[in-house]
Amino acid sequence: MSLEELISTYGYAAVGIGAFLEGETVLVLGGFAAHRGYLELPWVIVCAFFGTLFGDQLYFYIGRTKGKSVIEKRPHWKSKSERVFSLLDKH
Repeated sequence: MSLEELISTYGYAAVGIGAFLEGETVLVLGGFAAHRGYLELPWVIVCAFFGTLFGDQLYFYIGRTKGKSVIEKRPHWKSKSERVFSLLDKH
């Protein structure tokens, strides 16, 4: 299977998963693949939107439910997070 066939077959899934996990670099590559004609730009945008949306929501949920216990286990992070929380409380 050639690289073009791989991109055409799995490109949209790769954009969605890449946007879920990492973000900008994958979106640039998806846009480049659309520019070269391997993918359609509207579908790249849709896959990127949903991948980013689900990723952000999941990461927020994990931070909301497990964040304090993770910070408590790491003293170095705890000192820095206390400063951030104090800045957030002022506003």
